[in-house]
Amino acid sequence: MPPGLHDHVGSFVASTRACFVKWQPVEKRDVFNGDLRSHYLGDFGGRIDGVGPGGC
Repeated sequence: MPPGLHDHVGSFVASTRACFVKWQPVEKRDVFNGDLRSHYLGDFGGRIDGVGPGGC
């Protein structure tokens, strides 16, 4: 993701399976088709630094 979006994802709707990553400290979350930011407790959507293909 572009650096300006690190820790600043206001909302998302996933359209495929992916892996959301927080770099410091390292934390990963599987994301599935149809997932919304509100599905992630503790506001993980607001802490995303990167997105990888497939599952974590």
